[in-house]
Amino acid sequence: MCSLAKADTTETQRTLHLVDTHQERYELANKFEKTDLADKIIISLVHESNGRFLKQDESNNGCWVQLDDADARKKVPHWFRHTSSKSKQQSKKKPEASQTKSASNASTRT
Repeated sequence: MCSLAKADTTETQRTLHLVDTHQERYELANKFEKTDLADKIIISLVHESNGRFLKQDESNNGCWVQLDDADARKKVPHWFRHTSSKSKQQSKKKPEASQTKSASNASTRT
């Protein structure tokens, strides 16, 4: 697939939804269970919905190339780690925001 446009966002959104759905299970899993879970998502995405994992190849004029299962298997855990770190950052920001709000409320009372 050779295009300057982004990869199909529908499949990307579907994949991210699958990652979100399995995030808690992934975090509790051991190394082998994480591999099985990544395989399950690959199988679900590729075999059931004719989805593909694509990567933009800068050395080939930005063409999109399809990843094999081994490379796709590496990408899925990356999404889990990214989603996990993103949710941890958001949970850290929430208490800070409420502390700031509480501090500003306290200063207006005095």
